[in-house]
Amino acid sequence: MGYKLAITGLAMVTGLAMVTCLFEACQPDKVKIDGVATGFSDGDTICLTTDLEHLKPIAVTTVSEGRFTLTSTPDSVSLCAVYPANQPTCMVTFFSEPGTVKIDMGRQAAASRVAGTKLNDAWQALIDKTAVYGLNVNRLVNSATPSDTTLYSQVAELYEEMTGLIEETARQNGDNALGKYIQEHWNK
Repeated sequence: MGYKLAITGLAMVTGLAMVTCLFEACQPDKVKIDGVATGFSDGDTICLTTDLEHLKPIAVTTVSEGRFTLTSTPDSVSLCAVYPANQPTCMVTFFSEPGTVKIDMGRQAAASRVAGTKLNDAWQALIDKTAVYGLNVNRLVNSATPSDTTLYSQVAELYEEMTGLIEETARQNGDNALGKYIQEHWNK
């Protein structure tokens, strides 16, 4: 009799798991944030916001064993951010595209990464490429001498290359939130 009870219990658990999976699959607009919080302590509060100006949180969670998770069902795909409540300068921006967004948040903004969906992969690629231009400009400025007459033209050339990269990313993503964001916020 015990084995029949065990089989019945197993069938119920399996059925519940299947229903849960079907329920999850029927929520196509759900965004799951799977985060790593390097350098943060267990119990640190991580906030999710769509208000990048005032940082008003729409959801919060805490770091546990160096990780955090958040789930959201946004009205539309837009630029959002997660940030530690006690250090908002460590903010990581990402697009609220349905799926699982992977975020590596570090105490240094340059160490943070975002990936996991098409838009967020493209967003991170753009961030990485523009950061290289910034490093090259810094290198030029730091190595220039007061009599260097080519500095301005070299910086202008790098700026034009970066502008082309940003405009090409906007063109390639013209039908999605990344392209629209660039078009609305990029001032040449």
